[in-house]
Amino acid sequence: MVPAGQGYLDAAEQVLLNQGIAAYQIDQTAAASVLPVPKVWALDTQTTWLNIVNDLLAAVGYLGLWSDWDGNLRMSAYDTPIARTSEWFYSTDAAVSMLTPRRSAIHDLFNAPNKWVFYWSKDPSGAQPVEGAGVYTFQNDNVGDTSVDARGRIITAPPQQVDVVDQAALVLKASQYIDTQLQVRTTIEAGTSPNPLHWHFDRLTLDDAELGRYVELLGTKWTLPLDGSDMTHQWTRLT
Repeated sequence: MVPAGQGYLDAAEQVLLNQGIAAYQIDQTAAASVLPVPKVWALDTQTTWLNIVNDLLAAVGYLGLWSDWDGNLRMSAYDTPIARTSEWFYSTDAAVSMLTPRRSAIHDLFNAPNKWVFYWSKDPSGAQPVEGAGVYTFQNDNVGDTSVDARGRIITAPPQQVDVVDQAALVLKASQYIDTQLQVRTTIEAGTSPNPLHWHFDRLTLDDAELGRYVELLGTKWTLPLDGSDMTHQWTRLT
């Protein structure tokens, strides 16, 4: 149990300290956010300390706990993938390419929503949530194949209740989910020469005459065989 009035980040940090973890870094953007009411987790086999930390981070719009190159656990505020700087550039230019000939794009537009409504689970003041104060609505009018313009109609996802501390965190949490919904519609599968520097949540740019010129991507999965053979990648398209 975490009592009302304790900071979300402080509570998450205390879990790490209690587990003997000393190598970590915390983005203090949400340091002032505190629990408005106590939060309780069941003591059972389904609940882990990682679940608890991630629940606390999600409530203030942070990413789930992750590890950097130096082995430090990181708590960081969510940033929309398309706004991040691309870390890798892959091209089919024979002079510089690490790409293998095998590449494919999978499009899944079935019942893909272009409008979402999110509302927070409870307001300590008891006020009815309204747009901008407990409710966040987003409509994708013109971005990508699932947009209102591309589909010719509005397809609304079921409203979602989210456990967050305030409107700003609600928008961040909603944005994470919406980004995921937009990304999964076009998946690119590719192979490259071994590149062991790939890491968590990589941002990439692909220049491929068949799949797209200067397409912005998010790395969602990769494998690196230890025998030196080619890597395989799964990238989700952002633009």
